[in-house]
Amino acid sequence: MCRARDGILRRCGFADCFRGVKAAENATALRALAGALAATDGIEDDGERLLALVRGVFAGNIFDLGAASSADLYDTDGVDFASTVNGLKPRPWCVDDFDALRARFATKTHAKAIVFVDNAGADVCLGMIPFIRELLRRGTEVVVAANETPSINDVTALEMREQIIPALLEMGDSVLRDAIVGKRMRVVSSGSDMPVIDLRYLSAEACAEAETCDLLVLEGMGRGIETNLWAKFVKIDALKLGMVKHLEVAELLDGELYDCVCKFDVGR
Repeated sequence: MCRARDGILRRCGFADCFRGVKAAENATALRALAGALAATDGIEDDGERLLALVRGVFAGNIFDLGAASSADLYDTDGVDFASTVNGLKPRPWCVDDFDALRARFATKTHAKAIVFVDNAGADVCLGMIPFIRELLRRGTEVVVAANETPSINDVTALEMREQIIPALLEMGDSVLRDAIVGKRMRVVSSGSDMPVIDLRYLSAEACAEAETCDLLVLEGMGRGIETNLWAKFVKIDALKLGMVKHLEVAELLDGELYDCVCKFDVGR
Protein backbone atom coordinates (compact mmCIF):
# COMPACT_ATOMS: atom_id res chain seq x y z
CA MET A 1 0.00 0.00 0.00
CA CYS A 2 2.87 2.37 0.80
CA ARG A 3 4.44 1.78 -2.60
CA ALA A 4 1.11 2.12 -4.41
CA ARG A 5 0.31 5.40 -2.65
CA ASP A 6 3.73 6.91 -3.30
CA GLY A 7 3.67 5.69 -6.89
CA ILE A 8 0.37 7.48 -7.52
CA LEU A 9 1.72 10.68 -5.97
CA ARG A 10 4.85 10.57 -8.12
CA ARG A 11 2.87 9.94 -11.30
CA CYS A 12 0.75 12.98 -10.46
CA GLY A 13 3.85 15.14 -10.09
CA PHE A 14 4.25 15.02 -6.30
CA ALA A 15 7.71 13.49 -6.11
CA ASP A 16 8.73 15.06 -2.80
CA CYS A 17 5.73 16.71 -1.14
CA PHE A 18 7.53 17.59 2.09
CA ARG A 19 10.85 18.79 0.65
CA GLY A 20 10.51 22.29 2.07
CA VAL A 21 9.23 21.07 5.43
CA LYS A 22 12.14 18.64 5.75
CA ALA A 23 14.76 21.26 4.91
CA ALA A 24 13.27 23.75 7.38
CA GLU A 25 13.00 21.17 10.15
CA ASN A 26 16.55 19.94 9.54
CA ALA A 27 17.84 23.50 9.90
CA THR A 28 15.82 24.14 13.06
CA ALA A 29 16.82 20.87 14.71
CA LEU A 30 20.49 21.28 13.84
CA ARG A 31 20.53 24.62 15.66
CA ALA A 32 19.43 22.80 18.81
CA LEU A 33 21.86 19.91 18.45
CA ALA A 34 24.76 21.37 20.43
CA GLY A 35 22.51 21.85 23.45
CA ALA A 36 21.19 18.30 23.18
CA LEU A 37 24.73 16.92 23.04
CA ALA A 38 25.80 18.99 26.03
CA ALA A 39 22.85 17.70 28.05
CA THR A 40 23.74 14.05 27.50
CA ASP A 41 27.47 14.67 27.90
CA GLY A 42 26.69 15.92 31.39
CA ILE A 43 25.49 12.45 32.44
CA GLU A 44 28.52 10.60 33.81
CA ASP A 45 26.99 7.16 34.35
CA ASP A 46 27.18 5.19 31.09
CA GLY A 47 23.91 3.36 31.63
CA GLU A 48 21.98 6.50 32.53
CA ARG A 49 23.46 8.33 29.54
CA LEU A 50 22.40 5.47 27.27
CA LEU A 51 18.87 5.66 28.70
CA ALA A 52 18.77 9.41 28.04
CA LEU A 53 19.91 8.84 24.46
CA VAL A 54 17.28 6.15 23.84
CA ARG A 55 14.61 8.44 25.28
CA GLY A 56 15.91 11.13 22.91
CA VAL A 57 15.39 8.76 19.99
CA PHE A 58 11.78 8.23 21.08
CA ALA A 59 11.19 11.96 21.46
CA GLY A 60 12.63 12.73 18.03
CA ASN A 61 10.56 10.00 16.42
CA ILE A 62 7.30 11.79 17.17
CA PHE A 63 8.01 14.12 14.21
CA ASP A 64 6.24 11.95 11.63
CA LEU A 65 3.90 13.45 9.06
CA GLY A 66 2.99 9.94 7.96
CA ALA A 67 1.09 9.29 11.19
CA ALA A 68 -2.11 11.27 11.69
CA SER A 69 -1.73 11.49 15.47
CA SER A 70 1.73 13.07 15.42
CA ALA A 71 0.98 15.17 12.32
CA ASP A 72 -1.98 16.70 14.16
CA LEU A 73 0.19 17.32 17.21
CA TYR A 74 2.79 19.04 15.06
CA ASP A 75 0.22 21.24 13.34
CA THR A 76 -1.37 22.24 16.65
CA ASP A 77 1.48 22.74 19.04
CA GLY A 78 4.73 22.40 17.19
CA VAL A 79 7.38 19.95 18.38
CA ASP A 80 9.35 21.04 21.43
CA PHE A 81 12.09 18.46 21.87
CA ALA A 82 12.79 18.92 25.59
CA SER A 83 9.09 18.92 26.44
CA THR A 84 8.58 15.80 24.37
CA VAL A 85 11.40 14.00 26.22
CA ASN A 86 9.89 14.99 29.56
CA GLY A 87 6.46 13.84 28.43
CA LEU A 88 7.48 10.35 27.33
CA LYS A 89 5.74 7.39 28.90
CA PRO A 90 7.78 5.99 31.80
CA ARG A 91 9.27 2.52 31.80
CA PRO A 92 8.32 -0.20 31.40
CA TRP A 93 7.46 0.53 27.77
CA CYS A 94 5.20 -1.74 25.73
CA VAL A 95 8.33 -3.49 24.44
CA ASP A 96 11.18 -2.91 26.87
CA ASP A 97 14.53 -4.65 26.44
CA PHE A 98 16.51 -1.67 27.65
CA ASP A 99 18.08 -3.54 30.57
CA ALA A 100 19.44 -6.14 28.14
CA LEU A 101 20.75 -3.36 25.89
CA ARG A 102 22.46 -1.62 28.80
CA ALA A 103 24.04 -4.88 29.97
CA ARG A 104 25.31 -5.66 26.47
CA PHE A 105 26.80 -2.20 26.02
CA ALA A 106 28.55 -2.54 29.38
CA THR A 107 30.48 -5.60 28.19
CA LYS A 108 30.81 -5.21 24.41
CA THR A 109 31.99 -2.50 22.06
CA HIS A 110 30.61 -3.18 18.61
CA ALA A 111 33.05 -2.89 15.75
CA LYS A 112 30.59 -1.60 13.17
CA ALA A 113 26.92 -0.62 13.15
CA ILE A 114 24.52 0.01 10.30
CA VAL A 115 21.78 2.40 11.39
CA PHE A 116 18.58 2.77 9.36
CA VAL A 117 17.16 6.22 10.09
CA ASP A 118 13.60 7.45 9.72
CA ASN A 119 12.32 11.04 9.58
CA ALA A 120 13.99 14.34 8.80
CA GLY A 121 14.20 17.11 11.38
CA ALA A 122 14.18 16.41 15.10
CA ASP A 123 14.06 12.66 14.53
CA VAL A 124 17.38 12.26 12.77
CA CYS A 125 19.11 15.42 14.06
CA LEU A 126 18.16 15.42 17.75
CA GLY A 127 17.25 11.78 18.25
CA MET A 128 19.58 9.70 16.11
CA ILE A 129 22.68 11.88 15.73
CA PRO A 130 23.32 11.95 19.51
CA PHE A 131 22.82 8.17 19.65
CA ILE A 132 25.16 7.67 16.68
CA ARG A 133 27.70 9.96 18.31
CA GLU A 134 27.65 7.78 21.44
CA LEU A 135 28.40 4.74 19.30
CA LEU A 136 31.31 6.62 17.74
CA ARG A 137 32.64 7.61 21.17
CA ARG A 138 32.58 3.96 22.16
CA GLY A 139 34.76 3.09 19.16
CA THR A 140 32.06 1.80 16.82
CA GLU A 141 32.18 2.60 13.11
CA VAL A 142 28.74 3.79 11.97
CA VAL A 143 27.08 3.52 8.56
CA VAL A 144 23.91 5.62 8.31
CA ALA A 145 21.39 4.16 5.85
CA ALA A 146 18.64 6.48 4.60
CA ASN A 147 16.00 6.32 1.86
CA GLU A 148 17.04 6.56 -1.76
CA THR A 149 13.71 8.07 -2.81
CA PRO A 150 11.59 10.63 -0.92
CA SER A 151 8.58 9.27 0.95
CA ILE A 152 6.48 11.42 3.31
CA ASN A 153 8.97 13.25 5.57
CA ASP A 154 11.57 10.49 5.72
CA VAL A 155 15.10 11.79 5.35
CA THR A 156 16.92 10.71 2.19
CA ALA A 157 20.56 9.79 1.74
CA LEU A 158 20.96 12.87 -0.46
CA GLU A 159 19.56 15.13 2.27
CA MET A 160 21.88 13.50 4.80
CA ARG A 161 24.87 14.20 2.56
CA GLU A 162 23.90 17.70 1.42
CA GLN A 163 22.18 19.17 4.49
CA ILE A 164 23.06 17.28 7.64
CA ILE A 165 26.64 16.06 7.25
CA PRO A 166 27.98 19.53 6.24
CA ALA A 167 26.20 21.06 9.25
CA LEU A 168 27.76 18.48 11.57
CA LEU A 169 31.20 19.37 10.24
CA GLU A 170 30.52 23.08 10.73
CA MET A 171 29.32 22.77 14.33
CA GLY A 172 32.80 21.76 15.46
CA ASP A 173 32.01 18.73 17.62
CA SER A 174 35.26 16.77 17.61
CA VAL A 175 33.66 13.32 17.85
CA LEU A 176 31.41 13.86 14.84
CA ARG A 177 33.94 15.86 12.83
CA ASP A 178 36.75 13.32 13.27
CA ALA A 179 34.44 10.42 12.45
CA ILE A 180 33.11 12.05 9.28
CA VAL A 181 36.54 13.17 8.06
CA GLY A 182 38.01 9.76 8.89
CA LYS A 183 35.03 8.01 7.22
CA ARG A 184 34.15 6.19 10.46
CA MET A 185 30.72 7.75 10.01
CA ARG A 186 29.35 7.68 6.51
CA VAL A 187 26.03 7.68 4.67
CA VAL A 188 24.67 5.13 2.23
CA SER A 189 21.38 4.81 0.41
CA SER A 190 19.26 1.99 1.76
CA GLY A 191 17.69 1.67 -1.69
CA SER A 192 14.22 2.09 -0.18
CA ASP A 193 11.44 4.25 -1.58
CA MET A 194 8.96 3.68 1.27
CA PRO A 195 8.44 4.76 4.90
CA VAL A 196 8.80 1.08 5.84
CA ILE A 197 11.59 -1.24 4.74
CA ASP A 198 11.84 -4.72 3.28
CA LEU A 199 15.34 -5.88 4.13
CA ARG A 200 15.31 -8.33 1.23
CA TYR A 201 15.56 -5.40 -1.17
CA LEU A 202 18.44 -3.14 -0.16
CA SER A 203 20.90 -1.24 -2.31
CA ALA A 204 24.16 -2.93 -3.23
CA GLU A 205 26.12 -0.44 -1.12
CA ALA A 206 23.94 -1.05 1.95
CA CYS A 207 24.32 -4.81 1.54
CA ALA A 208 28.09 -4.52 1.19
CA GLU A 209 28.34 -2.42 4.36
CA ALA A 210 26.01 -4.73 6.30
CA GLU A 211 28.18 -7.77 5.62
CA THR A 212 30.81 -6.61 8.13
CA CYS A 213 28.48 -5.18 10.81
CA ASP A 214 27.96 -6.67 14.24
CA LEU A 215 25.15 -4.27 15.23
CA LEU A 216 21.96 -3.43 13.32
CA VAL A 217 19.78 -0.50 14.39
CA LEU A 218 16.32 -0.04 12.87
CA GLU A 219 14.75 3.23 13.98
CA GLY A 220 11.20 4.42 13.62
CA MET A 221 7.73 2.95 13.58
CA GLY A 222 7.81 1.89 9.93
CA ARG A 223 11.24 0.26 9.90
CA GLY A 224 11.70 -0.83 13.50
CA ILE A 225 8.16 -1.79 14.51
CA GLU A 226 5.64 -2.33 11.70
CA THR A 227 7.88 -4.35 9.35
CA ASN A 228 10.77 -5.77 11.38
CA LEU A 229 9.93 -5.90 15.10
CA TRP A 230 9.98 -9.69 15.26
CA ALA A 231 12.63 -10.24 12.58
CA LYS A 232 15.55 -12.33 13.85
CA PHE A 233 19.18 -11.65 12.99
CA VAL A 234 21.13 -14.67 14.13
CA LYS A 235 24.74 -13.52 13.80
CA ILE A 236 24.54 -9.89 14.91
CA ASP A 237 22.98 -7.82 17.67
CA ALA A 238 19.79 -6.08 16.57
CA LEU A 239 18.17 -3.01 18.12
CA LYS A 240 14.76 -1.67 17.11
CA LEU A 241 13.70 1.71 18.50
CA GLY A 242 10.56 3.70 17.84
CA MET A 243 7.47 5.43 19.11
CA VAL A 244 4.03 3.91 18.51
CA LYS A 245 1.93 6.45 16.61
CA HIS A 246 -0.82 4.26 15.16
CA LEU A 247 -3.55 3.12 17.53
CA GLU A 248 -3.87 -0.28 15.86
CA VAL A 249 -0.14 -0.92 16.38
CA ALA A 250 -0.44 0.07 20.03
CA GLU A 251 -3.33 -2.35 20.51
CA LEU A 252 -1.38 -5.15 18.83
CA LEU A 253 1.47 -4.60 21.30
CA ASP A 254 -0.87 -4.27 24.31
CA GLY A 255 0.34 -0.71 24.71
CA GLU A 256 -0.98 2.80 24.25
CA LEU A 257 -0.64 5.55 21.67
CA TYR A 258 2.78 7.22 22.06
CA ASP A 259 4.15 4.17 23.85
CA CYS A 260 7.77 3.28 23.16
CA VAL A 261 9.53 0.24 21.75
CA CYS A 262 13.06 -0.83 22.63
CA LYS A 263 13.54 -4.32 21.20
CA PHE A 264 17.03 -5.77 21.56
CA ASP A 265 18.27 -9.21 20.55
CA VAL A 266 21.79 -10.46 21.11
CA GLY A 267 23.38 -12.30 18.21
CA ARG A 268 25.08 -15.63 18.62
